[in-house]
Amino acid sequence: QIIVENCPLMQQVLKGRKYRCISLNASNIACDDVTGTGKGGVAYVALSEGESCYVHNLQTGKLENVFVGDEDGATATITSLFFYANRVYTGTMDSVLIGWDLSTSKKLFVAKGHESSVTCIHADNSKVISGSADKSIIVWNTDGKMLRRVLGHSRGIHCVQCGPRWCVSASYRTVFVWDILTEKEAETITGFNCRCRLVSEGNVTALQYGELEVITGDSLGAISVWWIESGELLKIFDAHNSPVASLQVDSTKSISCGLDMIVVVSDIMRGEVLHTLRGHTAPVLDVAFDRKQIMSLSSDGELRYWSWESPSNHSRSDIKAERITDENESDLRGDFGSKKENLNIEEDGREVSDSRSSKNKGTLMNRLVKFPFRRYA
Repeated sequence: QIIVENCPLMQQVLKGRKYRCISLNASNIACDDVTGTGKGGVAYVALSEGESCYVHNLQTGKLENVFVGDEDGATATITSLFFYANRVYTGTMDSVLIGWDLSTSKKLFVAKGHESSVTCIHADNSKVISGSADKSIIVWNTDGKMLRRVLGHSRGIHCVQCGPRWCVSASYRTVFVWDILTEKEAETITGFNCRCRLVSEGNVTALQYGELEVITGDSLGAISVWWIESGELLKIFDAHNSPVASLQVDSTKSISCGLDMIVVVSDIMRGEVLHTLRGHTAPVLDVAFDRKQIMSLSSDGELRYWSWESPSNHSRSDIKAERITDENESDLRGDFGSKKENLNIEEDGREVSDSRSSKNKGTLMNRLVKFPFRRYA
């Protein structure tokens, strides 16, 4: 076995290994500080490859933790990942949900209840919600106790998001918006009530809930804006040439990323692409933004900061990209050893395309339209 792993062909395969799941910390995003460097922030990112979950420092690139295995020491490929506050949640191919405590580096629970791969996870301070290829959604408490199983989807669940009183889930071309029913005094979840059912043209691969709308990205590269009350499709426009991997929105704009290795800034009110940010050389799996910068992470372990620099007397603002990547490609490109190493940080100007002006296409990435960042309620 050792001879096989050291042969030239296998070394070539191992060198090209990519991350399957990446999760920026959702609590940082909610606090409008994607770097997690502010008070109460968590300045880490979680990434998974195979059966292992790696936690790196966002500022230095240092490998801080490695989580692997269930309570019996068994391992399975991680198929979903969610990072919230000081907790990391991993879902595996063998239908197990595992909670990890970043502050103690210990396993919190191993939850079993699904009958197939856990494909998506979302969590807050009081609950964890997981979706599976078995077509079900399960609600757990933060100790891993099953509270409720939710049925209704006819296909495997692809993505899920939850809040205090709502949940939104997607499978294939169908999106369900749920009201979470609770007992007023005990705040105990008593049921899920389907408020709205949306039918998309493409397979929904990413979504974001708003008070009145749901914004979805699909396998065709399109972004759609839905009115929840009526189920009406308000806007749909092409943003990517591949499936949309992740998106975040505010009241007027969306930032999305995809397997086509680009980050796209779109106006969801008008339904049009404003800018395309290029520079990644692998599929971009997660993206987040605040009023200072956009952060994007790709499957090859590259992290980019796209920072907004907007003088008050200019209508346009400078943008620069910083790249975090390992010089020797050991920690963040699949050759994972026990040694913890720092990653180099360097400035790197890349290309930006402005879809509204043909003369700006292909220019050096140093300009981007300014717009105010506001949390999408």
